[in-house]
Amino acid sequence: MKIESIGVIIPARNCQERLFDALTSVLRQTRKPDQVLIIDDASDPPLFVPQISCTACPVELVRLETRQGAGAARQVGLRRIRTTHIAFLDSDDIWIEEKLERQLHFYREIGTPNLTAISCGWVRVDDAGRCLGTRIPRSSERLIDFASGCWYCPGTTIIASASELLQVGGFDRRLRRLEDLDLFFRFALRGGRVAVAPFIGARITKSKGASYDVVSSSAQLVREKTLTEDLLGQCAEARNVMRRLESWLSVEQAVAAYREGIYLRSTMHMLHSIALVPRVTLQLEHWWRMEDEVPSPSR
Repeated sequence: MKIESIGVIIPARNCQERLFDALTSVLRQTRKPDQVLIIDDASDPPLFVPQISCTACPVELVRLETRQGAGAARQVGLRRIRTTHIAFLDSDDIWIEEKLERQLHFYREIGTPNLTAISCGWVRVDDAGRCLGTRIPRSSERLIDFASGCWYCPGTTIIASASELLQVGGFDRRLRRLEDLDLFFRFALRGGRVAVAPFIGARITKSKGASYDVVSSSAQLVREKTLTEDLLGQCAEARNVMRRLESWLSVEQAVAAYREGIYLRSTMHMLHSIALVPRVTLQLEHWWRMEDEVPSPSR
């Protein structure tokens, strides 16, 4: 599908200062977006659009009066966006200045096939801005890979067709966690793939993560949805796909439980995951290659 225009969706909550940095990195792009939507997820006090000098693209703020989570905020943006394609940016992350331009060039190079989302590499940093490493994911069109976590990092690196994401249902507004995994699993189930432009395009702040209760309720909803899609009748390797998905959901629960000091439950979830997919790492596979030279993201 030809890229005629590109919009940016930024879900945000209680992060006015970080929003300034995120929006600045968008408006400094060498290829300016055609529209920017900031979705304020019931911030207290309400967010406002930072006064950044740029006349190249319109910036609109949409406020949700009740807190709904990042997935619901992205879905609101996805339904309101007027561009053919969208890029997502979390409010505590920033892009390097050439991010959009280089991704769109890569998109044209591969022939802009339908049901293809474009990702890129990223720098991981802590809250103080210290670099924790860099990652460039591998491309994939295998459903079993999309059952294995969000190694392609859709929250800040993905460009995709707005209509194609809506065709697979968009983000499930009921999910307070795992909304990216759920969406792109359905995207892959329809034959979609992620192609990776091989460069570092963003600086991503390490997430504090959601509570164990939120992660567990979201994991259960993903399980219930997947079982109703009759996957066994659609995919030759369905049993392996289901084992992968259950294994990764158990990892998410294990990490959330460990973060809250619920160590016995964390251990049980992790043992369950390893029994399904034997390995010696947290990740189900090695998804990333590392970069020695990291460009400085725009600020």
